[in-house]
Amino acid sequence: MWTNKCTGCCGLTANTILHPRCCCCHSKNDDIVGDNICGWKEATILKSLGIEESDVLYANFSNDVGVNPYLILRDEKWKTIVLAIRGTLSFEDMISDVCITPESLEGIGEEFGFDGTGEYCHSGMLAGAKWIFDDLKKHNRLD
Repeated sequence: MWTNKCTGCCGLTANTILHPRCCCCHSKNDDIVGDNICGWKEATILKSLGIEESDVLYANFSNDVGVNPYLILRDEKWKTIVLAIRGTLSFEDMISDVCITPESLEGIGEEFGFDGTGEYCHSGMLAGAKWIFDDLKKHNRLD
């Protein structure tokens, strides 16, 4: 998809039609949030990483200022769980990137049990991290 912007959709569409993920019969997976009806975002992840659907434990493709698309994957080879956060791709991501006002970590430190006194963080990145944490709590992924 990313390397062949003009023809990538054709290959992905061919895969989705041959695979039981075509637009008309793509099953709604509660573990995937913010994908389109055809499941192209999930299909792109599966194809580009060469992984199985069962390796995607949770994904949220929502995107806005302070809202970062991310996914949780199972890596069988390394026997680990991976939280991957997408980098800058959209205009909304660029707005988050330029929100550079330092934000104190004192309150976050009190909430999560570390000393944040005198420590600061990029406010746009902190907003994205808070959103991901809240989304994980909302969807019961931290248990």
